[in-house]
Amino acid sequence: MDLILIERPRPDILRIVMNRPERRHAVTPELRAQILDAMKAGEVDPSVRAIILTGSGGHFSGGGDIERISGLTEADIPDYMKGLRRFIVALGNCTKPLVAAVQGVAAGGGAGFALACDFIVMGRGATFVFPFFRIGLIPDAGILHHLPRRVGLAMARQLLFIDQRVDGARSERIGLADFVTDDARVQEEAVELATKLARHPPQAFGLTKAILSGEGQSLSEILVAEAKAQQLCLQSEQFKDGVAAFMKKGEGR
Repeated sequence: MDLILIERPRPDILRIVMNRPERRHAVTPELRAQILDAMKAGEVDPSVRAIILTGSGGHFSGGGDIERISGLTEADIPDYMKGLRRFIVALGNCTKPLVAAVQGVAAGGGAGFALACDFIVMGRGATFVFPFFRIGLIPDAGILHHLPRRVGLAMARQLLFIDQRVDGARSERIGLADFVTDDARVQEEAVELATKLARHPPQAFGLTKAILSGEGQSLSEILVAEAKAQQLCLQSEQFKDGVAAFMKKGEGR
């Protein structure tokens, strides 16, 4: 069964659509695997310059499939968590721009998936929900890493321990979402954003993203990483083409 839909809203944009609308795209290992396969295919396809992750039927994702999770045996749990970890790491390491288009509910692990993307476009009527404590769990799917980096540690504590539910207006105000728009325009706005990101040279974007994502690096370590990445860029055809276009534009002034 296909748990995702693959769309090309524009020739250089790949849209991965979670497709379990009857369960609000409750996340299973099979759904994660299909998303990952589609994303990896998009990464190696030179015609794809940006990727959108979203859900069908007006919702992003209701989070982990509680029925499946509650049935895990003690022996099953390590493999389940290992699979979740691999998935979140893969989202973060995607070398092409990755945009989450959030409509309806992004809850639990679903919220974690959105937070692992480079940018979040959210509808005003959409909601992030962090319900883990209600069922005796801690936030997972990378939330404890990505949420504080987006909104700050104090606000992350408030959202996880007190509020646990964040609407579109507040998400925009605190930086949880990058762009908030009318619910009917979420997909259109996500495609427009992806199109802007698709104009960036892929190598330079991927290298910059990797350095920005580095944890606990000193200024000296970042400068070393910058130097290695810049050497690759300076030797690339994208740099030569960019310089030629820049010089030609200057001559035309």
